[in-house]
Amino acid sequence: MPAIERHPRVNSLKHVNNIRDLELAVAGEYGHVATNPEKFDLVMLCGWSWQVSERLLNKATVVSEHPACDDRYSLGTPLQNQILDGIKHTSHRVVKIGYPELSQRLYSPSHEVQMNLTGNMDDILSEMESTARTIYTRFLDDYPNVNWAQWDMSEDYATPRTPHDSLISKHDMSILSVKALYDRMRMLEAPYPNAHIEDEDGVLYFERVRYKSKK
Repeated sequence: MPAIERHPRVNSLKHVNNIRDLELAVAGEYGHVATNPEKFDLVMLCGWSWQVSERLLNKATVVSEHPACDDRYSLGTPLQNQILDGIKHTSHRVVKIGYPELSQRLYSPSHEVQMNLTGNMDDILSEMESTARTIYTRFLDDYPNVNWAQWDMSEDYATPRTPHDSLISKHDMSILSVKALYDRMRMLEAPYPNAHIEDEDGVLYFERVRYKSKK
């Protein structure tokens, strides 16, 4: 927020943290609630998981940041699915949101940087914050003169994970390597639903894990 607010091309800034406040501020409607919307040229989403309305998209350009090295990971939980697939580095890119979101999504090849997926989740999210600041600052430098490219929508999408997928079964524990278990556990450190095992007596959560290779 401070980095965006200090940008010389930003005249005013409003922060919201939920879909209701965003829709009311920009589109003027949410459910049965209506208000007089403010005028915004650009909406920048960060860490956002809600689909915005077509009405809002008609009011302002909406962009988001997305950590995915491949369009296969364009749906939910991209960090977890890339870690599960053994990906160590990914691209953090600026995405233009359309409606319907998936079929209209564009990205800017000029506004993406590489980020590392090999650490614990707090390391990854810290780097993600830094790279988001970089790509959004560069984007504001160029906006609205941005060249957009269409995502390849022919990919077989990775299925978004759910909290239920955080359960590690006894079968998993018996067949997965220690490195695979480490990846499964570290990708679910806070703020995500922690990896856990359970029996008839209780649940054991893995809040933070450490791995050391013997090689």
